[in-house]
Amino acid sequence: MKRVVINAVCAMLLMIIQSNVDSAFGIDYVCQFVVIAAVLTGAGAMPMISSCVSMLILACVVDFFVSGPIGLYAFICMVVFGISRALLTRFRSERLIAVMFWGCLLCVLFESLLAVVYSLYYWNGQFWHIFARSFWVDAILTALFTPVLMWIEHLVERILSRRHASGLN
Repeated sequence: MKRVVINAVCAMLLMIIQSNVDSAFGIDYVCQFVVIAAVLTGAGAMPMISSCVSMLILACVVDFFVSGPIGLYAFICMVVFGISRALLTRFRSERLIAVMFWGCLLCVLFESLLAVVYSLYYWNGQFWHIFARSFWVDAILTALFTPVLMWIEHLVERILSRRHASGLN
């Protein structure tokens, strides 16, 4: 249960920080690389039940932060999580470049699913133009940020495990 809380809290805090930094620099769309990094981290670093619960919590919180149809981000997060979980159990690698590649691939998948669903929901092709303009930047940021998020989660988990082992609660 500790890993569930760590993954969800780290991703939520970093998503809030990212949103504030984006708005400070005048970026008008929300880059979802923290969500993708959390999806990849949850799929690769935790057991199945813990990662499912963590991603469901994160997906519901992300749904509160963004605008659009209710439940859309939660649904797409869980679809990407399921795909990433299936792929990572088959092609698991601890190498940094592999983690970055999977993060990049999942970012493109996440944003293309968003473009498809938004285009179908609003009957407007404008979302494909947004996707074409921004997916490569988001994919690069995801590839760079995924190892950082994984490192932060492992660091927090070690700190909490050390504190618990020494009897300091």
